[in-house]
Amino acid sequence: MDKIDFKDKIDLMAKNQRVNREKHKKGINKKVYTTIIHVRREVLGISIIEYCVAEMIYHFSNAPDSKKIGGWCFASKQHIADCLSVNKRTIERAINKLLDLKLIEKDLTSGQGDVGKKISF
Repeated sequence: MDKIDFKDKIDLMAKNQRVNREKHKKGINKKVYTTIIHVRREVLGISIIEYCVAEMIYHFSNAPDSKKIGGWCFASKQHIADCLSVNKRTIERAINKLLDLKLIEKDLTSGQGDVGKKISF
């Protein structure tokens, strides 16, 4: 593997910041960071990705627009995957585990395109 000098690292970091700012402006990457409380994560028995998905569902379900529809998250699995830079299948597995643990719940009667998800930490 080639060594990357300090200036190249700085340039790469600056480029990544520009890309993230552009994604944020377009609404692709609204959540910039996730604070992970590892003790809570370990007690719940979930992975870091599952924790991040749960936190995103929590924040989306508590957004001002979501309050109008009963506090449900209607973000698509693909949108959550894009925000976390993982594939959609990873999100599906995480959601299934969170449902199995009863950390989130599904509303199958919402009438929305995607199934509503609500966090219940």
